[in-house]
Amino acid sequence: MAQLTPENSVLLVVDYQQRIMPAIRNHQEVLDKAAALIEGARQLSVPIVVTEQYPKGLGHTVDSIKAVAGDNATTFEKTAFGALNDRDTANHLRFLNKPHVVVCGVETHVCVSQTVLKALEDDYTVHLVVDATSSRHKIDHKTALTRLSQAGVILHTVESLLFTWLNDSAHPQFKTLQGLIK
Repeated sequence: MAQLTPENSVLLVVDYQQRIMPAIRNHQEVLDKAAALIEGARQLSVPIVVTEQYPKGLGHTVDSIKAVAGDNATTFEKTAFGALNDRDTANHLRFLNKPHVVVCGVETHVCVSQTVLKALEDDYTVHLVVDATSSRHKIDHKTALTRLSQAGVILHTVESLLFTWLNDSAHPQFKTLQGLIK
């Protein structure tokens, strides 16, 4: 397995939507962590893919995430819980041709789980950023993390993921990304 780098990664941002986020456990902390991760991806030119689960009912992506992703993100609406069960999203990831899929989002035990399990099935190396991921209930989040880890998903925090992408404190973006996690 190749080392995770910005050049071989895509960031998949799953369903941080207006009507679901207020119900998510620690939602503001999760959104803050996600924003730092997305900004880091943007700074390192990692492609960003955003999904929205049935936006007619759950609303669109929250403004704070939209703002940090900016025009760099490609957004897909979906009705399938797993983002890669949506043909357009799956085709876009294949087009990007990145072997590592970094995932953050909600809810850990439903859309995030189904997304990462399908990504594993599709032969991606999957990295789940646990502090930028959550569910309404702690037990659902924790149980899903255990299940996904056992399935082969690599677990990270925002800080560990960003430093993995950087690989070296001499990286030109080190100071900028370091500032995101302080």
